[in-house]
Amino acid sequence: MPETSRETETEGGMSDRQHRDGGKQSSHNIVSLVAQFADDNLTLVRNISTGLAIAGVVVIARSIKLVREELHTVAHFVFNVHLLL
Repeated sequence: MPETSRETETEGGMSDRQHRDGGKQSSHNIVSLVAQFADDNLTLVRNISTGLAIAGVVVIARSIKLVREELHTVAHFVFNVHLLL
């Protein structure tokens, strides 16, 4: 089953995009090539996006943990210095 309506095949075996373009090859600039790849591999693009989102959440969580540990260490240092005075 196709992911999107763009991936459906017509009677001639061409995709909707190829049918609209008259079967001609798309232009060769990098943006259109990347867009064509993303359209053709939508599931792959979704999986990559999901993976990057999870990695971002992990990095943010680790940063928060490090900041909290650093604040905790500074607080102990300040408290100990205060006791010495």
